Formats: sequence, structure tokens, C-alpha cells
Amino acid sequence: MPTANGVDIANANNVTLDNITISGAGNIGIDGLWTDSRTHSLNISDVTAEMSGTHGSWLEVQNAGTLSLSANQFSANQNMDYGFRMIARNTSNMYADINGGTYNQNGNAGVEAGAFIYFQSSGEGSVTISNATAANNFGRGVWIAANNSSANGFTGSVSDSTFVNNSNAGLVGEAQANALVTFNFTGNTAYTEMAGTQANGIYVANYFDFGGATPNTSVVTANILNNTSYGNGEGVRLQPGSTASVLNATLNNNVFHSNTGNAGVYAQNTGANGTLNLSASGNQIYNNTGNGVYMNDESGTQWNIDFGGGSLGSGGGNSIFNNTGVEMRVDVDGETLNAENNWWGVATGLAVGERTLEDFSDIDFDPFLTSAP
Repeated sequence: MPTANGVDIANANNVTLDNITISGAGNIGIDGLWTDSRTHSLNISDVTAEMSGTHGSWLEVQNAGTLSLSANQFSANQNMDYGFRMIARNTSNMYADINGGTYNQNGNAGVEAGAFIYFQSSGEGSVTISNATAANNFGRGVWIAANNSSANGFTGSVSDSTFVNNSNAGLVGEAQANALVTFNFTGNTAYTEMAGTQANGIYVANYFDFGGATPNTSVVTANILNNTSYGNGEGVRLQPGSTASVLNATLNNNVFHSNTGNAGVYAQNTGANGTLNLSASGNQIYNNTGNGVYMNDESGTQWNIDFGGGSLGSGGGNSIFNNTGVEMRVDVDGETLNAENNWWGVATGLAVGERTLEDFSDIDFDPFLTSAP
């Protein structure tokens, strides 16, 4: 097998790649490294990078440079490591608008992704991915991570995309160390057909103390809207990080059903004290083989969970029913979880046998809906 890259565009400016297939590169299919302080543009249209010895594509901007990517129908399939990898470091800026394309069957060790966006810079950045498909990757489908000290923050948005049979998770948003980041995940579908999977459909996390040494002071805003997640481990998993970190999450109008892990909607914080503020309304959570909702706070920090009638403004309207475990498993360290104005599958509200309250926690579910919203 050859060892060279397929296309090398290091420090090149105003590059256009159009209607080509790069197949079987010994190393990286498309390799771009920008190390100067200029502004660079890269336009990719109808391009496929496949069966490379390492990554389908690796684009990286360093120092004080700026990289702007416009990609339409760019695909990276069957590469040995990551399909598509884009990174910003130091004080660089990174912007990307990615529409369409596939990231399928990439990876070999279970830690890779179909597409990996990593913002490790104190500069500015935003990435938008829409109408893409990530399937059968040995790791994650699409993984967006931020580790930065930018006062302006970083935004990662994924919409109208499909994630199928990825071995670790479908769609991941992750903050590390000192990040100010917003994730907008809207209108996506994530599902798994693999029996016994523990892969999450959607996963948003504040990493624990990064590298075991640097405190995670990240503030994450996660807007998770109008998605469908089924057949996965957890439909959605939220994981706050260490003491100084904050995860502000909104779950509205999603469908989480037939997942096989802890819950359709699962939040966990064990051994760390990050804050979680969660507002949920208009979701359908049903037929999960674990619990419908499981809030598992083992930290020393007070969570604010609002499924209706709480201080975060949720109007309820969730439908939570027919889950194999219980509809609501609540461990919020002795606090009360607000869950008013929801449908519990029966006109009499949330039955005693359909709720588990741990560590002196409570749930306020009255008033409740007497029919499905």
C-alpha cells in the first residue's frame, strides 16, 4: 500500500476540490495543515475520500490563522481511522458549513468517529452540519468537542442528519477543560439495530477534570430539539462534569422510544459535582426497556430539573408511558423534581408503582394531563 497522502493542500489558500474520488491513499486522503496567520478558504463539492490508511480527511488550522470550510456532498467512508477530522488550535479561528455527505464504516479501535470536529483554541468558531448520514462507524457517528478559553465561545450545530449503528454513540457534543460552548442538535434521527448495544443515540457531556489535572470550568448550553432516538442504549444521555462546570440543557419535542439502556432520558453525575439545569417539554418517552426518565445525581451539587411547572419555564406536555422499568426514577439528592402537566399513559396520573424516589428525593407531578397532548 502506498504511504503518501491523496491530496495535500497545506497552507494553500482559496482551494476548491470538486467532483473527485480519492481512494486508497496510504496515509490521509485529504491532508490540510495551515500554520500561518492568514485567512484560508476551502470549498469541497461532490468529493469522496475512501479506504485511506489513516483518515479520510484531516484539516487543521493553528496559531492565529482562520480556516473557512464550505462542503457540499463531501463523503468519507471506510477509512482506517477517522472519516473526517477538523481541528483548530492555539488562537486560530474555524468556521465550517457542511451539507450532505456520508461518514460510514470508519475506524478500527472503537474510539474514532465518522466525523470529528475539535475546537482547541481561544479564537472563534462555529460548525454547522446538516443533511448528513453517519452509519456503521467503529466509534461515534459525529463527535464535536471544545476545549478552549474563548470569551466568544464555540457553536456546534447538527440538523436533519441520520445516525445508524455507530458502536459508541450516534451524535456527541463534549466540552473539556475551559470551554464556553453551545450545541444545537435539531431534527436528527439516531437509531441502532445491533442487539445488546449500549451506544447512546445522543450524548452531551461536560468532561470530568481534563487529563486528571485541569479543572473543567466549562459552561455548556445544549439545545436538543425535535430529534428521534430509538433502539440505542440511552435515547439521550446528559453528563455534567466536575465542580466548576455547568450544563444547561433544553429537551423539547423529541421522541425517545425503544431504547435498551438505563432510560430513554438519562442524566448521570457520579463522583463529580457539576451543575445540571434541565428543562424538558413536549417530549414523547415510551417503550424503553429501562426507565422512561432517570435522573441520577450522586454529586454534592443541587440540580434543577424541570419537566413541567418548575423554575426553568417548562410547560410540561411530555408523554411518558409504557416503559419497562418505571416512568420516573428520581435521585436528585433530596430535592423535588418538577413534572407537572404531563401525560403518564393513564387518566389518573403517575402511579406509585411507576415512580422510584431515591435519597429522599421527591417528584411533583400534580396537576397532570388526563389524555395525551
